This record gives sequence, structure tokens and C-alpha cells, in this order.
Amino acid sequence: MSWKKEYVKWYKIAEEVLAGYIRPLNENEINKFVSQNNWLIIPAGNEKDRKESVIRSDANMYFALSEDGKIDIAIVCNTLESVRRMKNLLHGFHTIEKENFIRELRRLDKRFKTRVVRKIKEHHFAQTPDYETEFEFTTNMIDEDRLLQTFRKIDEIMEESSGEMKQGKSWRTLAPVIDIAYTTIDKDEAEFREILKQLKPAYQIALRIKTDREIAEEIARQDERKNEEKQKRFSEFVQSLKEKGIGGKEYREAIEQWRKENP
Repeated sequence: MSWKKEYVKWYKIAEEVLAGYIRPLNENEINKFVSQNNWLIIPAGNEKDRKESVIRSDANMYFALSEDGKIDIAIVCNTLESVRRMKNLLHGFHTIEKENFIRELRRLDKRFKTRVVRKIKEHHFAQTPDYETEFEFTTNMIDEDRLLQTFRKIDEIMEESSGEMKQGKSWRTLAPVIDIAYTTIDKDEAEFREILKQLKPAYQIALRIKTDREIAEEIARQDERKNEEKQKRFSEFVQSLKEKGIGGKEYREAIEQWRKENP
């Protein structure tokens, strides 16, 4: 379709601004990421087309070109997997990422909004969903409390959705969506670049948030490294006692003291 070609120009601009976090594509490849509803999801991994990108488990960035000369741009979590993954920002494992994420969102100008949305598919699992805004605020007003409030709203929607599933629904009629930061601008190349530059730091952090499984695996690796380092230090301590000729009761007491100091 000819209207899809308009996305090529804007995608190429995004390639320049988001270098390292966006795949360079040719015109035919770009067209595969444009939906029939007239928006483009930016692939961050090895997705081959839009269908693969929309089901990925991390946050995504999209933009939509309207006929009235506007562009919608957002970082969004629009699948259950991506919403759950983003909630891991609250995990102690991601303390640094959470602090940096809040800082970068607070640097956005007042054009950006953050919102929690109810995605509703009341009649059929494959229908085009309806969207209802549940909670919204100006993004640069975010702080620890608003972040927690955002995920409380997400939890409420998830609980309601699970309740409906228990009543016998064969598909999930309700699901949460997080628009982490969204705005609408004019079709102006300079403004488009500037908006993407503002979003890039937060987008980079969002892509680093790990899944539950990844966090568990990384914690296990960290524990293993700590145990290996502890064993190495213990072996070196024992060797030092031997080299000093320490034995018997004094040796046992030294070992016991080391273990108290290195639990």
C-alpha cells in the first residue's frame, strides 16, 4: 500500500537517532512492521515482522502517522509478558535501573504522558481491542510513589481479568497496557528527532529489565561466584596458617574465628 511507504522516511530518521537499539532495514522490511491500523512497531531484536514484534516480552517503541499531519510516539508494554517484565523494575535486583529510569523519565518535557490502559476484547479473542484509560499523569512528574501506584493499577486490572477467566471465558477479555511515555507531535523532522532523543535513554533502560527467570539465573550465578571467592579466600587462609606452622588448638580457633568473620 502506498501509505506504508510514508513510514520509510521516518523509520530511517529513527535509525539514526536510535542507533544501536534499532535494526537497519530496507524499504520492504520496514513495510513488514507497519500494521493495517497504520502504526509501526520498532524492532529491537531479530523479529522478522510486526507479528513477531508485538508478542515480544519487553517494552517496545512505536510511532503512528495520521492523515491530519500528526505523529503519535510511545514506549509501551502492551503484552502480559512485557507488563510483568516491566514490573520487575521494582525487584531489588533492578534498584539501579529503577533509579535511573525514574531520573530519565523526569527529564522528559511536559508533552509526555504516562498511563495505564485497560485493553478490552469483549466479543472475540482476535477482535480489534477497545482501550480505556485507567490512570494517567504527566511523565516528568513520576517518582517512587507514582511508580508504585502505576503497578498497583496494573495489579487491579490483572486481578479483575483473572476473575473473568475463572468464570469460564475461553480468552482473556481484559488486559493491562502501560504507555510508559507517549506524546503526539506535528510531522516535523526536527521535532521527531528531538522527541526520539528524549526517549532513547529510558528506552535503553527498559530493554535491560530482566524476566523472573533471568533474574533468578543471574542471582544464582552471583551466589556461585561469591561461594567460589569465599572458598578461595578460605583456602588461602588455611595455607597461610600452615606456612606459619600453626596447628592444634590454635589452628582450630583460627579457623573458627575466620568462619565467624566470613559467614
